[in-house]
Amino acid sequence: MDLRRLEATERRLAALHEAGHAVLAREMGMLGISAEIWRARAPSPECKSWAGHVQFLNLFASQDPFGRRMLGVAGLVAVNLYLGREPVANSAGLDTLSPSDLAMAGVPADAETSLGSEDSHDLIRACAAVAELFRQPEIRALLFRTARRLILEATGRYDGPLFAPGPALPRQAAPELSLAMAG
Repeated sequence: MDLRRLEATERRLAALHEAGHAVLAREMGMLGISAEIWRARAPSPECKSWAGHVQFLNLFASQDPFGRRMLGVAGLVAVNLYLGREPVANSAGLDTLSPSDLAMAGVPADAETSLGSEDSHDLIRACAAVAELFRQPEIRALLFRTARRLILEATGRYDGPLFAPGPALPRQAAPELSLAMAG
């Protein structure tokens, strides 16, 4: 794969990851959701060229621990579903969670030692719950539209709200195609 395609793929995956967190936060009723992706460094086969961030005004103000787990794994689940992979089914799949995703999930800082225990079990259950939600056609469409907006915003072709005003879950045909065309 040439570097241009690699960068487009990484941009798409970063957008999907952040969209996963943002869409789940919206579904959980969180407020002031913002997300962005940016070009992190010059592309190369050894390092990712795109990164991202999501934030909320009322982060965890009233979230139950399992809700936090779901929010922390939402990006990983969104990417896995897009790539045609099953959501994480064992603790080996959790090693791709970033430190910020683990913190969002409420996993202690010494996560390397705790992922083999109750934290691991809870995160795997959270992955399954998020995957079930993201497989719903309306939510899946919203996930892809949100990722597309993040891509367009990062490339200077969109300047608007993350979630468009109007009905909570408007339908859109073939969201996978619109996202694929954005890269």
